[in-house]
Amino acid sequence: GVMAGEPVPGYTVTRRFTGQIEAAARTDLGFELAGRIAHVLVEEGDVVAAGTVLARLDTSALIPERAALEAELAALAADAELARLTLARAEALTERGFRSIAAQDDARLTLARAEAGMEALGAGIAGVDVRLEKSMLTAPYDARIGARLADPGQTAAAGQTVLVLFDTAPARARIG
Repeated sequence: GVMAGEPVPGYTVTRRFTGQIEAAARTDLGFELAGRIAHVLVEEGDVVAAGTVLARLDTSALIPERAALEAELAALAADAELARLTLARAEALTERGFRSIAAQDDARLTLARAEAGMEALGAGIAGVDVRLEKSMLTAPYDARIGARLADPGQTAAAGQTVLVLFDTAPARARIG
């Protein structure tokens, strides 16, 4: 038998490729320090920019601690200034022939003690500042909030997951 051929505009070829779908990056985010959660500023599904503050620990105890250290620092700075003036006076008296070595030594010792104390207090203040900084949870990249696993008032352990983040970049297919 004879068959009539019909021209068609194209035809389909099925080809198979091996590859994988790479899901968006997932990050479990938690505080480095343990503490009571004061605020969780995001909900599941929210999209946030890198650097956005997502949650905060209660820092109410750190603020007065820092203020107390600053007050101590100011008092020691005054002691150091007085010791400097006393030392200058004692040195001037020694130059003019009045022997005042003991007064010079006392002033030098007071100054050294005040300066050492100021250094220790400076380190204490820096420590409080680090704890204040670590009391904020910020988005490491542009992200979508996948899950919120803690609420205000809860105490979070150090490293406990508070939020699950997903990279906002779409899933990618890797072929070949």
